[in-house]
Amino acid sequence: MQISRTTGGTFYRAQDHSQLSRALAHLPTAFTIVRKHVDLAAWFAAGGGLLIAAAVALSLWWNRARRRPAPATGADP
Repeated sequence: MQISRTTGGTFYRAQDHSQLSRALAHLPTAFTIVRKHVDLAAWFAAGGGLLIAAAVALSLWWNRARRRPAPATGADP
């Protein structure tokens, strides 16, 4: 009951079959369908851009110039 007051909805109390039938009969007229268009293209583009950036970074890291270790001298101290 408190939820219906807070949200501006309607509360139905049914203690038997006839009260429940009356309450359920009112439900189809009480619903309002709200359709909201959400554009997801920007999220997919951002995800693709992050994947491309990660691929470029990994490619540069993998193909980096590596230093060869200095040759060991024959004498140990």
